[in-house]
Amino acid sequence: MGKKFVICLFLLAMVCSACLFAQDSQEDRLYGGVNLGHALAVDLISKTMSNSVEYLPIHVDFHFDYSRNFGLAGSLIYRKEVDGNSFATQEFGIAAGPAFYLDRLKSLFASMKLGVGCASGTDYLDRGYTRFDFIIQPEVGTFVPIVDHFRMTLGIGLQTLLLISESPSRYSGNYGWDWKNIGMMSHYYLPVLNVGFGVTL
Repeated sequence: MGKKFVICLFLLAMVCSACLFAQDSQEDRLYGGVNLGHALAVDLISKTMSNSVEYLPIHVDFHFDYSRNFGLAGSLIYRKEVDGNSFATQEFGIAAGPAFYLDRLKSLFASMKLGVGCASGTDYLDRGYTRFDFIIQPEVGTFVPIVDHFRMTLGIGLQTLLLISESPSRYSGNYGWDWKNIGMMSHYYLPVLNVGFGVTL
């Protein structure tokens, strides 16, 4: 848990360092932040399910408002998944889509992100494994101003991964496999708890 928390804080520091270059303006149009709440909550849940399970999702989220009520939301996604002695993958993904804002980057928002992810590692049969996923993630939440350009985000979403392709197939060979433990949830209907911290420019 300690190393993962440090990684999350490091990413947050990188995003917040952009504040040093921010220009004072009447309306900030861009938000960038790290969803710390989701990373820590999911990691804790995975540990309670089994000591052999390790699941760490890190989301770096962005919002850009074209106007007072409409804009673009996006995420850079990293997922580390370990289940037992064999299954271990790391996935990188990107998702983006339209967003509705009640009042720019100041209060309630709703978004629908679509994207792709690529995972690689080993499967439950200890074979080299590569997978491509289609990402669907609706989300609702709110921006909470902290001080100056700093913002907190609070919200809830639902992330679904739809299989595009995998190699080798989980059903190839003499023995097949299916998702176990948290993998079963994460590849179908993983709730996304948004407790993020970032900056607006």
